[in-house]
Amino acid sequence: MDLEHPVVTAIRRHGYPKTQKEPLGMDDLGNTIYPGDELLVIDDYKFVKDELFYETVQVLEILGAEEKIAK
Repeated sequence: MDLEHPVVTAIRRHGYPKTQKEPLGMDDLGNTIYPGDELLVIDDYKFVKDELFYETVQVLEILGAEEKIAK
């Protein structure tokens, strides 16, 4: 009896799924920006929110940074 895991069967039929999103660029600290990332934008500077310390996010928000989603 030949038994195969369903994931293996799906990979054989359809190939490996694309798991990596194409990067959109870099923020001003050198972090890669991917579609769907939350960004903090202030003046001409942009930062990936998940890469910042909580306190840094608070300071940027106090200074007027806008929250945007990378597309």
